[in-house]
Amino acid sequence: VVGVMWALWSNLCVCAEFTAALEVADELSAIGRRTGDRCALAASAHARGQTLQHLGDLSGADECFREAAEHASRLSPDDLAEHRLEHLAVIIPCQRAVALALLDCGEEAERHLMEALADVDRSSRQYDRAFVRYCLAWAHVVLGNLDASVQWSSQAFELSDRHGFRLLKGLCGIVLGVAETLSDQGTRGLARAEAALEEFRTTGARMLDPYHLSLLARARLHNGNAGDAQVTLEEGMAASEKTGEAFYLSELFRLRGELLMHGREPDRDEASVWLERALKTAESQGATTLVRRAQETLNQVSA
Repeated sequence: VVGVMWALWSNLCVCAEFTAALEVADELSAIGRRTGDRCALAASAHARGQTLQHLGDLSGADECFREAAEHASRLSPDDLAEHRLEHLAVIIPCQRAVALALLDCGEEAERHLMEALADVDRSSRQYDRAFVRYCLAWAHVVLGNLDASVQWSSQAFELSDRHGFRLLKGLCGIVLGVAETLSDQGTRGLARAEAALEEFRTTGARMLDPYHLSLLARARLHNGNAGDAQVTLEEGMAASEKTGEAFYLSELFRLRGELLMHGREPDRDEASVWLERALKTAESQGATTLVRRAQETLNQVSA
């Protein structure tokens, strides 16, 4: 039952149905409290944490991930296998690391990810090997370490392509293409990211749309495609409003402000409005990494 419910929660998250996902997480938690089943307690804490992360409650997410890790540390591989939750031992530290990257705890995020990498590379679990590398790429692109993001997303993309992990391949391809574009590594990056987003969406996935669209808008703006960037930002904001996914909403606002400074007649006043909005949004979420990024852009506009 626990494994089935966790799979149901995962499907709801992938479809960006976050309210329903939280309800399933709460049901899992109730089962765990009633039965004392640590698998249920670990799965529910992780499910709630990851859903809160999507919704932009980063401190709440980190607290849940800590609880999930505590329960998971007392489970054996056989315990996890009994509920078909082998992936849980990997996803908990990886998703926590992404939250930590947003909270500007880069060293701690790196430590969790490298420990997870060492674990999966001693195994034959190819999906987990690709997943950890994807999360390394994700954390590094959040932190602005573009070369490292290219390195890890390239490895994750190759593994996902080789083993037929379509959804994960799409995720990796978006990050890889954007990181290549922003670091000026060749001319194929933007096309790769656009194709990967298309492939990702063909799986039915709608989670991470605001995040992906912010990355794509940033890459288009970097390449001088201001018109396309604006359309992409508007799509990202609409997706955030529709689903409630908000952990990268401040970046959409920041990029909207940055966009207003491009062209022949920069609009400093309107740009400042959007950048102040980005700053307040990131501050309300505790996303220190994004607070700093918004403040830097605001300082440039105000100079």
